[in-house]
Amino acid sequence: MADLLSLLQSDLKAAMRAGDERRTGTLRMALAAIHNREIEKHAKGAALTPEDVADTLAREAKKRKEAIALFTQGGRKDLADTEAAELAILTAYLPPEASDEEVRQAVTAALAAVKPASEKDFGKVMGAAMKTLKGTADAERVTKAVKEALTG
Repeated sequence: MADLLSLLQSDLKAAMRAGDERRTGTLRMALAAIHNREIEKHAKGAALTPEDVADTLAREAKKRKEAIALFTQGGRKDLADTEAAELAILTAYLPPEASDEEVRQAVTAALAAVKPASEKDFGKVMGAAMKTLKGTADAERVTKAVKEALTG
């Protein structure tokens, strides 16, 4: 995924040459977020990992999804469309979303590994499932699957 950072940088250059303002702005924003994450990690004495790069992109995509919902709710279709265009650009660099079946399989594996005694072990199961699904499934989807597995 260090290649991901290189890919983002080369795609930024290509977008700038092509005069694609939306793509240029979105990639600059993503690279700035990655740079900020690198500064945070460096302050703690750690180096930026490829997983950090992917995680930062996923966070930026999540911000766009939340903004789309809020702008749509507020009746600002123009701003929602702008966020949706940025989300489409960012999504191209993220791994594909896990299917519902993959989420259920990860939760089943987490249940087998953790062996929860009650619903109070929700956090342990959730942690194990999210570790397996890192970057490919939204926490809301995993939470729903874990709750269904623990209560059903």
